[in-house]
Amino acid sequence: MVTSIADYDVLKKPLEQVIAKKIPLITINSGTTKQSESLGAIMHVGQPEFDAGKGAGERAKAAGVKSFVCVNHYATNPASFERCKGFAEAIGADFRASTIDTGDDPTTVESKVSAYLRNNPNTQAILTLGPSSAHPTLKTIDKMGLKGKVFFATFDLSPEISAGIKDGTIAFAIDQHRTSRATFPSRSSPS
Repeated sequence: MVTSIADYDVLKKPLEQVIAKKIPLITINSGTTKQSESLGAIMHVGQPEFDAGKGAGERAKAAGVKSFVCVNHYATNPASFERCKGFAEAIGADFRASTIDTGDDPTTVESKVSAYLRNNPNTQAILTLGPSSAHPTLKTIDKMGLKGKVFFATFDLSPEISAGIKDGTIAFAIDQHRTSRATFPSRSSPS
């Protein structure tokens, strides 16, 4: 069985039942190697979300960024906050005050990002967690005349994100498929 660990506390019991039935388990994407090992999975393929966010924050800090907003379109996944926390730690910001839960409706994302930027005009950077938040944020930046005036980083790639990188609106995107690591615990896997 292959699954993500979107919410460790919710998935722990069902995944332990999978292991108890001697079904090999591989975890991907969300979750950590430590969580995967504690469940008894034979492998975890994914990026450490905190480390990925921190890496993005380190690039922002090198550009002089000290404040940001993390646009979290999937706050129902506890791992999503790790990206925001890592970015905040790298630049020395308060992650809770800098994170907004927008949901994934494009109109709502655009509205909430616009409101945040109007209420916090000294915001130097925006971190979006994927296309569902990046695409409407691109529209917000364009409408507010902030292209090239705010440091913008995101996760994942899409044609719109690639265009934003090419035109200078987005500084960079972290694509997990290019940064993932497969981790094989030292114990032997079931046959």
